[in-house]
Amino acid sequence: MMDEIFDQYNTVFLDIKGYIAFINDASKDKVLNGATFRENIEEFKEIANTKEDKNISSELETFTEYYFSGFLPSFN
Repeated sequence: MMDEIFDQYNTVFLDIKGYIAFINDASKDKVLNGATFRENIEEFKEIANTKEDKNISSELETFTEYYFSGFLPSFN
């Protein structure tokens, strides 16, 4: 599951690079509207049973909230 989450983050970062490099609004919209990995983070959070897993899920949630709700919408 973590591999899938990290693959999804990599895709997001590549799409944002495409937006920045080519001012491609479709890439930015794809990222803002297609953040399906939030569901995967929730699933991981539910099955996290070690302190390390719980810390990872918390850090992923914090970063995701900052990046997708704060940073990206204000990035023009």
